[in-house]
Amino acid sequence: MLIFVLAASALLILFGSRNSFNKTVGNELEQLATMKKLDFEGKLNSQIALALQMTNSPVFKRYIAEPENESFKNEAMNEVAAYEESFLGHSSFWCADATKEFYSDRKFSYIVDPDKPSEYWYKMTLDSEDDFNFNINYNPDLKVTNLWLNAVVRNGSGKAIGVAGTGVPLDGFIDGVYADMEKDATMYLFNGANEITGALDKSLVESKKLITEAIPELEDRESELITMDMAKITTNSGIYVVKNLPSVNWRIIIFKPFTTRNLLFNSYTFVSSLLIAITVALLTVFNIFISRILKSMGAVIRTTHDEATKQKSIVSNVRRAVKANVNSIANFGELMSEQAATIEESEAHITELINQVQSLENLRKNSTENTKNLEKSSQVGAEHIEELQEKIKKIEKCTERLDSANDLISSVTDQTALVAINAAIEAAHAGEMGAGFAVVAREIRQLAEKSKEHEEEVLNSIEEMNQMVKVMSEYSATVRDSFSNIVENSGKVGANFMEMSESIEQQATIGQTISSNLKAITESVEKTTNEFDFMKVENESVATDIEKVAGNSEVLLNSAEKALRKI
Repeated sequence: MLIFVLAASALLILFGSRNSFNKTVGNELEQLATMKKLDFEGKLNSQIALALQMTNSPVFKRYIAEPENESFKNEAMNEVAAYEESFLGHSSFWCADATKEFYSDRKFSYIVDPDKPSEYWYKMTLDSEDDFNFNINYNPDLKVTNLWLNAVVRNGSGKAIGVAGTGVPLDGFIDGVYADMEKDATMYLFNGANEITGALDKSLVESKKLITEAIPELEDRESELITMDMAKITTNSGIYVVKNLPSVNWRIIIFKPFTTRNLLFNSYTFVSSLLIAITVALLTVFNIFISRILKSMGAVIRTTHDEATKQKSIVSNVRRAVKANVNSIANFGELMSEQAATIEESEAHITELINQVQSLENLRKNSTENTKNLEKSSQVGAEHIEELQEKIKKIEKCTERLDSANDLISSVTDQTALVAINAAIEAAHAGEMGAGFAVVAREIRQLAEKSKEHEEEVLNSIEEMNQMVKVMSEYSATVRDSFSNIVENSGKVGANFMEMSESIEQQATIGQTISSNLKAITESVEKTTNEFDFMKVENESVATDIEKVAGNSEVLLNSAEKALRKI
């Protein structure tokens, strides 16, 4: 416990110390950045004021307007000499746009070529609407690197007629800005393009190195370097403060690292350590006090532990007995339920059997009635067959008479044919007188031929009829025998159905008796099952209470054991 408190306290001190550092050092750096801004702008403003005063001088303007006038030039030279004494770099420069002659420290240096890349500043300044601007670069003609203050010289109408200013040596100027800086603090000046314009290492300025190259951990936080006034950037290594220099569109960035010294030697760490020491002392005294109390509680807890163990054993035995009772009741209840289900199933089968017996009885009654009807119908059919056979015999006699009639017709037909032949012969003998008789003879012959044809057809029909009558006679004899058998068998079936009826009635009576007994048994089993269900619920309630008591005993025993282990 104490180790945990100390570890948590150490983390709290580390976190609190860093927050305190961020707040305290951040405020200090903001004040320092503000002071450096004022110092920078104070020195720079004085140079700006002097440069503007020089460019607005009537003597200097007159000379720039007429650079070839030696009188104007001499007067301007004397005046510029006085300004040089006040400039920090003790130097000056100018260039009249009329001649493009560049003078440095009152001496001619070279002719300015506005189209030359290194001379970009000249055209930029001359075309600007502002009265002045700054640039830092290496002038290869003068072989110096300065902070150049470029002021516009305008005539009475406001037209730009030249450029003049002064060069502030970076060494002295930046050294002045860096004066009174703490050793563990780092400061840079950089412009809007993030190019370093001021640093203790002058090579960074000359090479125009980016601020993010000098401080790699700010590469991903470049957007935070753009600020209208003041910005604070916290990183793992320390804290940065960025301050805007609007007069030159530069920024100051000051960095201070978070070190072990910052962690150990600060007011927050001291106060926190003092509070932790007091807390540890109080915990020590508290532990001693608690240990004495725990000793006196040990005996009571041990007694409680022993009693809880005994109670747990008793409750366990009771719980097992109650569970066994509940299980027995549950098993018996299941058996009763199964028996009730079996009885219900048997009752259903008996009921179904009774229904089937009843259906069989109904079928028997219908079959008996149908058998009687069949017997009657068979008797009627046999009588009809007898009548049919009588009629068939009559048809046989009619066919015999038809045969006799047909024989007579055949004889008449033969005689008619013979008469027709004789008539034809006689007509031939008579000649023309016998022509009419020949026609009659011809008609008689045709009638004889047709009669012969009809006689043959009638003979064929009589033979077919005789054959059909013979078949009908045989069929009627067979049907008569069948009806006789049906009548005889129907009587036997009726007798069998009567015997079956008595057996079915006995089975129906027995089934109804069994069904009534099964219903009574089912009602008894249901009552018994309900009683057992009630007993099961009551025993389960008792078992639940026992489980609760057992759980409480277990909790009490565990609490006693935990307390003993802690003691």
